[in-house]
Amino acid sequence: MKFNHKLTGVTEYLPNLLEHRDVLICFGALIILIFITSFTTSHLIIAANEQKQTEEQIATMTSYLDQWRQKSERINSATMRPVKTEQIDDVQMAVLLNVQSHQLNLASMKETGDKTEKNGKSYEMEFMGEYPKIIDCLEHFSTKDALISIKALSMDMKDGKMDVRLTYKIYTK
Repeated sequence: MKFNHKLTGVTEYLPNLLEHRDVLICFGALIILIFITSFTTSHLIIAANEQKQTEEQIATMTSYLDQWRQKSERINSATMRPVKTEQIDDVQMAVLLNVQSHQLNLASMKETGDKTEKNGKSYEMEFMGEYPKIIDCLEHFSTKDALISIKALSMDMKDGKMDVRLTYKIYTK
């Protein structure tokens, strides 16, 4: 079979193309299907990536919330924990009642430390009394569930009684 390559104009190609109209329609449909498939596939890939990122964010947030919940439960179940700032006066009252209940004489009490101190307030208290009562007071130096730390303690003998200077911190949330 001999193929004629002497066709020179568009008008001469057009009748040959029209003879193979079914092939052209199939070819056009194939091009359209390839385009639609590529477009749909790219959107599916983008959606899958977005879903994966969203799931990772949800996992991160869930992990953070679980850790926070565990820490919160640990703090709230502790026998000693930081108190709210507005509860400091109640804690101070309990400390004073502890000193008074052990029949000790309060000489002075003042707030110490920097006003910008974080996580609580520090106080200094000076009181006098008999040694066994002072030791008992220090052993019971706590209030309900407030977290209090003794920062400094000095004891001197004056006039047959112990003079105690105590610096402590009440921790706040």
